[in-house]
Amino acid sequence: MKIPARKMPLWKILALSLFVLGGIGLLEAIFPPGPTTTSVVTAISLTFLGTCGMVLTARTRFLWGREISFNAWLLLLFASGLRMIDWVSPISTGWVLLLLALYALAWFLPYIDSRISAVILREQMTPRSKAGKIYLQVVRRVIVPLSGAGVLMGLYSSHRGRGDYVMLSVGILTILGMLIGAQAISHRIWEQKQATKTSTEETEV
Repeated sequence: MKIPARKMPLWKILALSLFVLGGIGLLEAIFPPGPTTTSVVTAISLTFLGTCGMVLTARTRFLWGREISFNAWLLLLFASGLRMIDWVSPISTGWVLLLLALYALAWFLPYIDSRISAVILREQMTPRSKAGKIYLQVVRRVIVPLSGAGVLMGLYSSHRGRGDYVMLSVGILTILGMLIGAQAISHRIWEQKQATKTSTEETEV
């Protein structure tokens, strides 16, 4: 998700936010077996926070605007993955909290240990190890194409009682993708902050 430029009119920022975040939020809210209080509140809250983040990023120098926007986007997709799994087999509160803790760890990893975070990001984008190269090929050629098709297959097959395994697989892949994406995006933002900090210090000197 690209954060809008500072010169973009406010109405375009709001429209972009509603199209991207609102669209994902709508899917998360109405996902089978149907809307629930939790899903609707989650969708509205994250869409609102993401919109605020986009406006702050475009109109001010508030450094956390990007983090708010990206987290809203990722967490909406994360919630969608949980809904897919919950559709097949109800998830306990303990599992939800554990997955959220893993998400928080993935996001804050660059601030906890930037070296480990850098290695993980490198192995995702330009892997040097054999395992990293295999992972990248699997993601590009298998996971990404099947994830989109899997949702449609799962929704269609659910009416015939054969969509459970497909939807469960897509839900798990969605959550794993969001964990990986959270670490990658957070590390890029951390690198930009470090570069800005270094530039500011050099200017002051």
